[in-house]
Amino acid sequence: MRHAARRLPLLAVALAAISAPTRANDLVSQGSETPSNPGLATGATTASGAAAPAGAQWSEMPSDIGGNAAALAGVAAHPEAPFASFRVADTLIVPPGSRWTVSTISFYAYQPGAGAAPPFASGTISVWRGRPGAANSTVVFGDTTTNRLASPTRMNLYRIFNTSGLPPGAGADLSRSLWRVDFSLPSVALGPGVYWLDVGLSPAQAGGQAFLATVKPARVKSANESAVQLRPAPGGSAWATLGESHIFPFSPPNPVGVAYIVRGTAAPSCVNFIDLNVLLAAIPSTPNSANWDPLYDLNGDGEINTEDLIALLSMYGSGCS
Repeated sequence: MRHAARRLPLLAVALAAISAPTRANDLVSQGSETPSNPGLATGATTASGAAAPAGAQWSEMPSDIGGNAAALAGVAAHPEAPFASFRVADTLIVPPGSRWTVSTISFYAYQPGAGAAPPFASGTISVWRGRPGAANSTVVFGDTTTNRLASPTRMNLYRIFNTSGLPPGAGADLSRSLWRVDFSLPSVALGPGVYWLDVGLSPAQAGGQAFLATVKPARVKSANESAVQLRPAPGGSAWATLGESHIFPFSPPNPVGVAYIVRGTAAPSCVNFIDLNVLLAAIPSTPNSANWDPLYDLNGDGEINTEDLIALLSMYGSGCS
């Protein structure tokens, strides 16, 4: 059961599209219900009490309710000689009632041991309709060759493992400085639907690495919506689903998200009987249900129920001519 005070991130974006269709905004964040917040900063003091450098903050990996520390701080997205390249893809939902024109997508990455100079030289991005590599999935924008990376920006955040969880916490260190990496897109139009953002980064130095920072998704994900990684191998690359394991071995893996913020404009899109019928077919459902459709979990709470129906009805007919 959800609490009525919980914010409605997808619904809020859709309603904003009706009233403010032309202003560029931060449209959605993977890690926060506030679109401008990537959800990575955890404060100037670690869970064990260690202070960050002056003016900086930690990005400390969480632990679960039992104190078991999460182990996946970042996901490789760099070339791997002599094979192909690691790539990472994660889901993006454009909600019913909204049509987005995307101009920038920001990810957050680190290179272990990198200095003060920007550690990434180039980056590529593709937008898929459907899970990358799956039958019938298609690329609606981008490729794996065109550099769309703007100059990386240092975040003054340091990614660290949990310092107080099980097994005994790791120490805080400054080896994983986080950088915001902005990908510039030429006003890519995306209608309502579930998309996948597919990203690769090339380090500035030969043999360097690039890891996209993971984040606890603000929207509840099913296992089928977990981020995926293209893994190079001698026999050919293949996409594999990522699961957030814990350092303590008996905790089951959870769906993984990588931190990103999408920026652009939102305009109304028609909400009609088709949306209503699809949503009704998905009531009730949760991420493990056969009739689950993440597009219609309008408040991102991991349930499609009457509250989502009420939300859709509040937009019914909007954007229709």
